Amino acid sequence: MGNKYLHYLFLCIFALVTSSCSLVKKAAITPTGMIIYDASFDQQIENDWQLFENSLYGNIKMVEGFLSQDENNKDLLATLLKAHTAKAFAIDETYFLKDQLAEKENSIHLKRALNSYTKAMFYGVRYLGGLNLSQYVNSPDELTKELDSRLGTSKRDLEVVMYLGQALGSLVNLQRTNMKVISYLPVAKAMFDWSCSKDPKLNYGACEIFYATYEAGRPRMLGGNPQKGREIFEGAIRNWPNNWLIRESFVQFYAIPMLEEDIYEEQESFISQVAREESNGQYWQGEEISVPTKNYESVFNMIATKRMNIIKKYRKSIF
Repeated sequence: MGNKYLHYLFLCIFALVTSSCSLVKKAAITPTGMIIYDASFDQQIENDWQLFENSLYGNIKMVEGFLSQDENNKDLLATLLKAHTAKAFAIDETYFLKDQLAEKENSIHLKRALNSYTKAMFYGVRYLGGLNLSQYVNSPDELTKELDSRLGTSKRDLEVVMYLGQALGSLVNLQRTNMKVISYLPVAKAMFDWSCSKDPKLNYGACEIFYATYEAGRPRMLGGNPQKGREIFEGAIRNWPNNWLIRESFVQFYAIPMLEEDIYEEQESFISQVAREESNGQYWQGEEISVPTKNYESVFNMIATKRMNIIKKYRKSIF
Protein backbone atom coordinates (compact mmCIF):
# COMPACT_ATOMS: atom_id res chain seq x y z
CA MET A 1 0.00 0.00 0.00
CA GLY A 2 2.86 2.33 0.86
CA ASN A 3 4.64 1.67 -2.45
CA LYS A 4 1.45 2.32 -4.36
CA TYR A 5 1.00 5.63 -2.53
CA LEU A 6 4.58 6.65 -3.33
CA HIS A 7 4.03 5.72 -6.98
CA TYR A 8 0.99 7.99 -7.24
CA LEU A 9 2.87 10.76 -5.41
CA PHE A 10 5.75 10.48 -7.88
CA LEU A 11 3.35 10.70 -10.83
CA CYS A 12 1.72 13.80 -9.36
CA ILE A 13 5.09 15.48 -8.78
CA PHE A 14 6.24 14.53 -12.30
CA ALA A 15 3.05 15.95 -13.83
CA LEU A 16 3.43 19.14 -11.82
CA VAL A 17 7.08 19.57 -12.83
CA THR A 18 6.46 18.93 -16.53
CA SER A 19 3.43 21.19 -16.49
CA SER A 20 5.49 23.89 -14.82
CA CYS A 21 8.22 23.48 -17.46
CA SER A 22 5.60 23.93 -20.16
CA LEU A 23 4.28 27.05 -18.45
CA VAL A 24 7.81 28.40 -18.05
CA LYS A 25 8.51 27.80 -21.74
CA LYS A 26 5.29 29.53 -22.73
CA ALA A 27 5.97 32.42 -20.37
CA ALA A 28 9.40 32.84 -21.97
CA ILE A 29 8.23 32.52 -25.57
CA THR A 30 5.25 34.88 -25.28
CA PRO A 31 7.32 38.07 -24.95
CA THR A 32 9.86 36.64 -27.41
CA GLY A 33 7.10 36.23 -29.98
CA MET A 34 6.06 39.84 -29.49
CA ILE A 35 9.65 41.02 -29.97
CA ILE A 36 10.11 38.91 -33.10
CA TYR A 37 6.88 40.16 -34.65
CA ASP A 38 7.71 43.79 -33.87
CA ALA A 39 11.22 43.27 -35.26
CA SER A 40 9.80 41.90 -38.53
CA PHE A 41 8.98 45.45 -39.63
CA ASP A 42 12.65 46.37 -39.65
CA GLN A 43 13.25 43.71 -42.32
CA GLN A 44 11.66 46.24 -44.67
CA ILE A 45 14.61 48.63 -44.38
CA GLU A 46 17.03 46.11 -45.91
CA ASN A 47 18.62 47.21 -49.20
CA ASP A 48 21.22 44.44 -49.67
CA TRP A 49 19.75 41.64 -51.78
CA GLN A 50 22.30 38.99 -50.82
CA LEU A 51 21.97 39.70 -47.10
CA PHE A 52 18.18 39.74 -47.35
CA GLU A 53 18.02 36.42 -49.20
CA ASN A 54 20.62 34.58 -47.13
CA SER A 55 19.29 35.69 -43.75
CA LEU A 56 15.63 35.01 -44.48
CA TYR A 57 15.98 31.22 -44.52
CA GLY A 58 17.71 31.07 -41.11
CA ASN A 59 15.23 33.50 -39.60
CA ILE A 60 12.31 31.37 -40.75
CA LYS A 61 13.76 28.18 -39.23
CA MET A 62 14.48 29.98 -35.95
CA VAL A 63 10.90 31.26 -35.64
CA GLU A 64 9.51 27.84 -36.58
CA GLY A 65 11.59 26.41 -33.71
CA PHE A 66 10.04 28.85 -31.27
CA LEU A 67 6.56 28.07 -32.59
CA SER A 68 7.11 24.35 -31.97
CA GLN A 69 7.27 25.17 -28.25
CA ASP A 70 4.11 27.31 -28.28
CA GLU A 71 2.03 26.24 -31.27
CA ASN A 72 -0.77 28.77 -30.77
CA ASN A 73 1.44 31.83 -30.35
CA LYS A 74 -0.22 34.38 -32.60
CA ASP A 75 2.79 36.67 -32.86
CA LEU A 76 4.89 33.77 -34.17
CA LEU A 77 2.12 32.59 -36.53
CA ALA A 78 1.81 36.12 -37.93
CA THR A 79 5.59 36.39 -38.33
CA LEU A 80 5.84 33.09 -40.19
CA LEU A 81 2.92 34.01 -42.45
CA LYS A 82 4.73 37.24 -43.36
CA ALA A 83 8.11 35.52 -43.71
CA HIS A 84 6.97 32.74 -46.05
CA THR A 85 4.95 35.20 -48.13
CA ALA A 86 7.98 37.50 -48.33
CA LYS A 87 10.24 34.63 -49.38
CA ALA A 88 7.83 33.51 -52.07
CA PHE A 89 7.14 36.99 -53.43
CA ALA A 90 10.51 38.69 -53.08
CA ILE A 91 12.86 35.82 -53.85
CA ASP A 92 11.09 32.90 -55.54
CA GLU A 93 8.80 34.94 -57.79
CA THR A 94 11.62 37.28 -58.76
CA TYR A 95 13.77 34.37 -59.94
CA PHE A 96 10.72 32.78 -61.54
CA LEU A 97 10.18 35.97 -63.55
CA LYS A 98 13.55 35.36 -65.18
CA ASP A 99 12.62 31.75 -65.99
CA GLN A 100 9.26 32.92 -67.31
CA LEU A 101 10.74 35.49 -69.68
CA ALA A 102 13.37 32.97 -70.79
CA GLU A 103 10.51 30.53 -71.49
CA LYS A 104 12.10 27.94 -69.22
CA GLU A 105 9.87 25.00 -68.44
CA ASN A 106 9.60 23.30 -65.05
CA SER A 107 11.03 26.22 -63.12
CA ILE A 108 12.27 25.22 -59.67
CA HIS A 109 11.57 28.78 -58.54
CA LEU A 110 7.88 28.41 -59.42
CA LYS A 111 7.70 25.26 -57.31
CA ARG A 112 9.46 27.00 -54.42
CA ALA A 113 7.07 29.94 -54.63
CA LEU A 114 4.05 27.63 -54.58
CA ASN A 115 5.50 25.73 -51.62
CA SER A 116 6.24 28.90 -49.63
CA TYR A 117 2.85 30.46 -50.35
CA THR A 118 1.18 27.21 -49.27
CA LYS A 119 3.08 27.25 -45.96
CA ALA A 120 2.15 30.90 -45.49
CA MET A 121 -1.51 30.11 -46.11
CA PHE A 122 -1.53 27.33 -43.54
CA TYR A 123 0.03 29.60 -40.90
CA GLY A 124 -2.60 32.22 -41.68
CA VAL A 125 -5.44 29.72 -41.34
CA ARG A 126 -4.01 28.58 -37.99
CA TYR A 127 -3.94 32.21 -36.85
CA LEU A 128 -7.64 32.44 -37.72
CA GLY A 129 -8.43 29.40 -35.61
CA GLY A 130 -8.68 26.89 -38.45
CA LEU A 131 -11.18 28.91 -40.48
CA ASN A 132 -12.44 26.87 -43.45
CA LEU A 133 -11.90 29.15 -46.46
CA SER A 134 -13.54 26.77 -48.93
CA GLN A 135 -17.00 27.54 -47.54
CA TYR A 136 -16.66 31.16 -48.74
CA VAL A 137 -15.80 30.45 -52.38
CA ASN A 138 -19.39 31.16 -53.45
CA SER A 139 -20.13 33.70 -50.73
CA PRO A 140 -17.01 35.87 -50.22
CA ASP A 141 -19.04 38.66 -48.58
CA GLU A 142 -19.77 36.28 -45.72
CA LEU A 143 -16.04 35.97 -45.12
CA THR A 144 -15.70 39.65 -44.28
CA LYS A 145 -18.48 39.26 -41.70
CA GLU A 146 -16.72 36.24 -40.21
CA LEU A 147 -13.44 38.14 -40.01
CA ASP A 148 -15.22 40.95 -38.19
CA SER A 149 -16.48 38.48 -35.62
CA ARG A 150 -13.07 36.85 -35.09
CA LEU A 151 -10.63 39.75 -35.31
CA GLY A 152 -10.10 43.31 -34.21
CA THR A 153 -8.41 46.20 -35.99
CA SER A 154 -4.89 45.77 -34.62
CA LYS A 155 -1.99 46.10 -37.04
CA ARG A 156 -1.27 42.40 -36.58
CA ASP A 157 -4.82 41.29 -37.44
CA LEU A 158 -4.95 43.51 -40.51
CA GLU A 159 -1.54 42.33 -41.70
CA VAL A 160 -2.41 38.67 -41.21
CA VAL A 161 -5.53 38.90 -43.35
CA MET A 162 -3.76 40.94 -46.03
CA TYR A 163 -0.76 38.58 -46.23
CA LEU A 164 -3.06 35.56 -46.22
CA GLY A 165 -4.95 37.19 -49.09
CA GLN A 166 -1.67 37.79 -50.91
CA ALA A 167 -0.54 34.19 -50.43
CA LEU A 168 -3.87 32.82 -51.63
CA GLY A 169 -4.10 35.29 -54.53
CA SER A 170 -0.57 34.45 -55.64
CA LEU A 171 -1.32 30.72 -55.53
CA VAL A 172 -4.24 31.46 -57.84
CA ASN A 173 -2.18 33.66 -60.17
CA LEU A 174 0.59 31.05 -60.47
CA GLN A 175 -1.83 28.18 -61.20
CA ARG A 176 -4.15 29.68 -63.78
CA THR A 177 -4.83 26.36 -65.49
CA ASN A 178 -6.31 24.88 -62.30
CA MET A 179 -9.97 25.90 -62.22
CA LYS A 180 -10.43 24.62 -58.67
CA VAL A 181 -7.69 26.98 -57.50
CA ILE A 182 -9.00 29.89 -59.57
CA SER A 183 -12.36 29.65 -57.80
CA TYR A 184 -10.62 30.97 -54.67
CA LEU A 185 -9.79 34.36 -56.20
CA PRO A 186 -12.94 36.02 -54.73
CA VAL A 187 -11.83 34.77 -51.30
CA ALA A 188 -8.43 36.44 -51.71
CA LYS A 189 -10.12 39.66 -52.80
CA ALA A 190 -12.48 39.54 -49.80
CA MET A 191 -9.43 39.41 -47.53
CA PHE A 192 -7.93 42.50 -49.16
CA ASP A 193 -11.34 44.19 -49.00
CA TRP A 194 -11.48 43.54 -45.27
CA SER A 195 -7.96 44.73 -44.47
CA CYS A 196 -7.82 47.65 -46.91
CA SER A 197 -11.21 49.01 -45.88
CA LYS A 198 -9.88 49.34 -42.35
CA ASP A 199 -6.48 50.76 -43.36
CA PRO A 200 -6.12 51.79 -47.03
CA LYS A 201 -2.49 52.76 -46.37
CA LEU A 202 -1.53 49.31 -45.19
CA ASN A 203 1.98 48.31 -46.24
CA TYR A 204 2.80 51.35 -48.40
CA GLY A 205 0.54 50.79 -51.39
CA ALA A 206 -0.04 47.02 -51.17
CA CYS A 207 -3.79 47.56 -51.49
CA GLU A 208 -3.44 49.49 -54.74
CA ILE A 209 -1.02 46.94 -56.20
CA PHE A 210 -3.48 44.13 -55.50
CA TYR A 211 -6.53 45.92 -56.91
CA ALA A 212 -4.65 47.16 -59.98
CA THR A 213 -3.31 43.67 -60.68
CA TYR A 214 -6.74 42.18 -59.99
CA GLU A 215 -8.31 44.36 -62.69
CA ALA A 216 -5.45 44.25 -65.19
CA GLY A 217 -4.79 40.54 -64.84
CA ARG A 218 -8.23 39.36 -65.96
CA PRO A 219 -9.69 39.76 -69.46
CA ARG A 220 -12.95 41.67 -69.82
CA MET A 221 -14.88 38.47 -70.53
CA LEU A 222 -13.95 37.28 -67.02
CA GLY A 223 -14.88 40.55 -65.36
CA GLY A 224 -11.52 42.27 -65.60
CA ASN A 225 -10.94 45.88 -66.59
CA PRO A 226 -7.36 46.54 -67.79
CA GLN A 227 -7.99 50.27 -68.21
CA LYS A 228 -9.19 50.52 -64.62
CA GLY A 229 -6.12 48.58 -63.56
CA ARG A 230 -3.93 51.10 -65.35
CA GLU A 231 -5.69 53.99 -63.63
CA ILE A 232 -5.20 52.38 -60.22
CA PHE A 233 -1.50 51.87 -60.93
CA GLU A 234 -1.09 55.49 -62.04
CA GLY A 235 -2.93 56.75 -58.96
CA ALA A 236 -0.80 54.56 -56.70
CA ILE A 237 2.41 55.93 -58.23
CA ARG A 238 1.22 59.43 -57.33
CA ASN A 239 0.19 58.36 -53.82
CA TRP A 240 3.34 56.35 -53.10
CA PRO A 241 6.14 57.99 -55.12
CA ASN A 242 8.88 56.36 -53.03
CA ASN A 243 7.65 52.78 -53.52
CA TRP A 244 9.21 51.69 -56.80
CA LEU A 245 7.55 48.28 -56.64
CA ILE A 246 4.33 49.92 -57.79
CA ARG A 247 6.09 51.12 -60.94
CA GLU A 248 7.63 47.71 -61.59
CA SER A 249 4.28 46.00 -61.01
CA PHE A 250 2.73 48.44 -63.50
CA VAL A 251 5.22 47.18 -66.07
CA GLN A 252 5.03 43.50 -65.15
CA PHE A 253 1.27 43.15 -64.81
CA TYR A 254 0.02 45.77 -67.26
CA ALA A 255 2.61 47.07 -69.74
CA ILE A 256 4.00 43.66 -70.70
CA PRO A 257 0.63 41.88 -71.23
CA MET A 258 -0.71 44.93 -73.09
CA LEU A 259 2.58 45.42 -75.04
CA GLU A 260 2.78 49.05 -73.90
CA GLU A 261 6.48 49.64 -74.47
CA ASP A 262 6.27 53.36 -73.73
CA ILE A 263 5.11 52.60 -70.18
CA TYR A 264 8.06 50.26 -69.74
CA GLU A 265 10.49 52.90 -71.00
CA GLU A 266 9.15 55.57 -68.64
CA GLN A 267 9.20 53.37 -65.55
CA GLU A 268 12.51 51.70 -66.35
CA SER A 269 14.16 55.09 -66.86
CA PHE A 270 12.85 56.31 -63.50
CA ILE A 271 13.88 53.22 -61.54
CA SER A 272 17.33 53.10 -63.15
CA GLN A 273 18.00 56.71 -62.22
CA VAL A 274 16.83 56.57 -58.60
CA ALA A 275 18.50 53.17 -58.09
CA ARG A 276 21.84 54.63 -59.23
CA GLU A 277 21.43 57.57 -56.88
CA GLU A 278 20.57 55.29 -53.96
CA SER A 279 23.44 52.94 -54.74
CA ASN A 280 25.90 55.82 -54.62
CA GLY A 281 24.63 56.74 -51.18
CA GLN A 282 24.75 53.26 -49.63
CA TYR A 283 28.23 53.67 -48.20
CA TRP A 284 30.07 56.51 -46.49
CA GLN A 285 32.18 58.69 -48.79
CA GLY A 286 33.58 61.27 -46.39
CA GLU A 287 30.50 63.39 -45.80
CA GLU A 288 29.33 64.46 -42.36
CA ILE A 289 28.44 61.41 -40.29
CA SER A 290 24.81 61.22 -39.19
CA VAL A 291 22.35 58.52 -38.22
CA PRO A 292 20.30 57.57 -41.32
CA THR A 293 16.53 57.56 -41.19
CA LYS A 294 14.80 54.23 -41.64
CA ASN A 295 13.18 53.74 -45.03
CA TYR A 296 10.50 51.06 -44.71
CA GLU A 297 10.07 50.98 -48.48
CA SER A 298 13.69 49.92 -49.10
CA VAL A 299 12.92 46.22 -49.50
CA PHE A 300 10.18 46.99 -52.04
CA ASN A 301 12.60 49.16 -54.00
CA MET A 302 15.25 46.45 -53.93
CA ILE A 303 12.78 43.92 -55.36
CA ALA A 304 11.63 46.41 -58.00
CA THR A 305 15.19 47.11 -59.12
CA LYS A 306 16.03 43.41 -59.31
CA ARG A 307 12.94 42.63 -61.36
CA MET A 308 13.29 45.62 -63.66
CA ASN A 309 16.85 44.56 -64.48
CA ILE A 310 15.50 41.13 -65.45
CA ILE A 311 12.81 42.68 -67.65
CA LYS A 312 15.39 44.97 -69.24
CA LYS A 313 17.52 41.96 -70.18
CA TYR A 314 14.60 40.38 -72.06
CA ARG A 315 13.12 43.58 -73.45
CA LYS A 316 13.66 42.71 -77.13
CA SER A 317 11.81 39.42 -76.82
CA ILE A 318 8.95 41.00 -74.85
CA PHE A 319 7.97 44.00 -77.00
